[in-house]
Amino acid sequence: MTSLKIARASAARALRKWDAEAPSERAAGPSLRTTTNALDDEVGSVLAETAEERLALESTFSDLTPREREVLFALCDGGSNEQVAERLCIALPTLRTHLMRLHQKLGTSGKSELVGLAWRRLVEAYRGGQLKAVGPEVGRSEK
Repeated sequence: MTSLKIARASAARALRKWDAEAPSERAAGPSLRTTTNALDDEVGSVLAETAEERLALESTFSDLTPREREVLFALCDGGSNEQVAERLCIALPTLRTHLMRLHQKLGTSGKSELVGLAWRRLVEAYRGGQLKAVGPEVGRSEK
């Protein structure tokens, strides 16, 4: 299972828990069922599929350099360090340096934590209404 799939499973569990809470226990916001469906349908195999998602993540990680954000997004696409380095056209030691700096800046200790953090920030953008969920409506049966 790739680190992105693990992060998505974690986020889905958190969303289900949040969605199960009584409305009085949480702030008003968009329907998380709709958001979850949209994320499942729209995100696909990469973290930021749309330009709006990419912009939301870039603003969320504004303290990172553009190259560090590029490395983070490449990690979210999955693959080994060698594959990520190849996709970014950088040497493996350079990738390791970027990873070290990402861990220092974001307070993480592994690739799966980096991907999970990026995924949580994307979910928060949907939850906070910064991004509109697009997908099947809740309770709507398809025929």
